[in-house]
Amino acid sequence: MATGRRMLGSGLLLVGCLGLAYLAVSLPVLPLSGCTAVGYAGEPPGGFVLTGVEQGRILYTPDGGINQCSTSVLTVGAPLGATLAGAALLVGADRGLALPFGT
Repeated sequence: MATGRRMLGSGLLLVGCLGLAYLAVSLPVLPLSGCTAVGYAGEPPGGFVLTGVEQGRILYTPDGGINQCSTSVLTVGAPLGATLAGAALLVGADRGLALPFGT
């Protein structure tokens, strides 16, 4: 069973790391975001700023406060969770630990 756990852990770790890499490359605008479109002439005053979390949405500004954007917490949480779960499965398989929910 350790081989199956190792394969599942490796797959989750790969998918999670690819998702996190995609998020890092797509900054300053996160995927699945809704943003305001404010006309602004000139250079933006700043870069990416996280302004908070409200009702399951991450609120941020990609350009220092001109436009406001929001995206679901799952946009960041899903790849992060897959990465952590994959790493935990790999560590558990290497140490011979039993899963808490059965085999």
